[in-house]
Amino acid sequence: MESQKQYIVLSYDKDEHIPFLLGYSHNLKEKNLALYNSSVIFRNESIVTIQKTGMIQDKDISITFTLSHVNGQEEFVSGNISVNDKLYTISGVYTYNGLQIEQYCYDNIMLVKINDSAFDLLC
Repeated sequence: MESQKQYIVLSYDKDEHIPFLLGYSHNLKEKNLALYNSSVIFRNESIVTIQKTGMIQDKDISITFTLSHVNGQEEFVSGNISVNDKLYTISGVYTYNGLQIEQYCYDNIMLVKINDSAFDLLC
């Protein structure tokens, strides 16, 4: 199926916040940012499942999530992230046309929010 690349920043620290605007003070970190290969692995009229693979700090990362199509809007349904073959739950994915992270601004970037406290031990 279709494949492309996209920057993704992982968010799991308690001091990080999901930005509503491009602004600062969300505390997202460049060390958690990487360019991922992105593929649609399933699609029908109402849902799409996407897989993204990449590496951060020599760790293999695989992100899989499902979005539903409701009234022309995409909504997050569920997802997980695998880090070196250990599985964690994703609480949300958010896409931005542009987002400032530390010193640089990134276009077409996705934030993946992980609330699993055990994930902190890996990074």
